[in-house]
Parts: sequence; C-alpha cells; structure tokens
Amino acid sequence: MTEQNLTILGITRQELTELIKKSVLEIKDELVSNEDDLLTRQQAAKLFCPAISIQTITNWTKAGKLEAVRKGGRDYYSRKELMSKSNALKKFKI
Repeated sequence: MTEQNLTILGITRQELTELIKKSVLEIKDELVSNEDDLLTRQQAAKLFCPAISIQTITNWTKAGKLEAVRKGGRDYYSRKELMSKSNALKKFKI
C-alpha cells in the first residue's frame, strides 16, 4: 500500500500508525497499573513486617477486616487498601 492509497477519514498511514501506537500504549499502561494494584494473598502477607501467614489474610477477609477482589476463582487484595488498613491490623513493611 502506498501513502496515497490509505486515506481513512482524512488521515495518512503515518498518522494512523501513530494513533494506534498511542492507543495501545495507553491501554497497556492502564492494565499494568491496575494489575500492580492487586496482590495475591501471598504477596499481601509478605507486605507486613514481620510477614504474616496466608491463613491470617484469609481469616481477616472472612472477618470482614479486608476486602478481596475475586478474579478467576482467586482472591486479590488492593495494595492501597492494605496500606490504609495496615495500622489497624499490624505494622506495614516499609
């Protein structure tokens, strides 16, 4: 295809390529930031100092002290929530 033959809504091939690249990068950044926010039970347990057991995380979830996000049959925990509730639960690792 030549530059002249690819005209969609008045944009060139180069402009379309740049638009697609920008959109993909924005979506990637959003997905990465969302995934970084969610931790497994193992990762959540290791954030506490000294580290707590996975069973403690499970117990706190069942008791309503922590809120789990259920994805694909697994529980994930928000890093922000863990940090905000850490003082009430136990010391947080720095």
